[in-house]
Amino acid sequence: MSAHIDDMLNDKNKLVIPGLTIEEAFGNIKGVNVRVIVEAIFSREPTGLVHIFVDNSNIEIEGKKLISALESVYENQLYIDYGRLLKMLLNGRQIGDDPVIVGSRPLPNDSIWRKIEDFGYRVSVFDKNYAFQEKEVDNELGLSISDAIQEYKRPGIIVLVAGDGDYRPALTRALLRDWIVEIWFWDHAMSQRLKWTNVLYRSDLQTRVMYLDSYYTHFIYACEHENT
Repeated sequence: MSAHIDDMLNDKNKLVIPGLTIEEAFGNIKGVNVRVIVEAIFSREPTGLVHIFVDNSNIEIEGKKLISALESVYENQLYIDYGRLLKMLLNGRQIGDDPVIVGSRPLPNDSIWRKIEDFGYRVSVFDKNYAFQEKEVDNELGLSISDAIQEYKRPGIIVLVAGDGDYRPALTRALLRDWIVEIWFWDHAMSQRLKWTNVLYRSDLQTRVMYLDSYYTHFIYACEHENT
């Protein structure tokens, strides 16, 4: 049996068992304790798949302020077409998983979230805290990004639609795992910390910052009453 094992040693003295199960390779060895270490090798080749994460409150509140001034319309006349937003973000690229959108519970009803789900988004909605803040929103979206880079062994493309600096740690981890990171948001409202989410001394690990100011006509529309 020793000759058989010798035949399976490679030039680095590692045992290679192509096409054999552990039982087939070692089942006939008698009276010897065999310790087997299995080394799993995963490809790190980038997939090119896009994983989208949207902070709805961020994009809607800041976007309406800007567009109402640019287009001379009231904020309550502006609406986001989430299907068109998704199409714009993908820009012909293949999606890697259901896009994730997180926001605060709308009042007085949540019909808007049911419509968003129809476009294939995974929706998480939270109540605002006593100070009318949305910390759970930021935490949930950051954890969703971390889940994606842990779950998918091959790196893809993270597309974040948000402007808060709280997302920087999750995005830095993605960069260090060779993911491409794109941040899409309104120029005036994006945190400077978020804009500079890069890895020092690694010119290849830099975020791509895209300003929605140049693209809003693709996914925002205005009308006097919704659906008219």
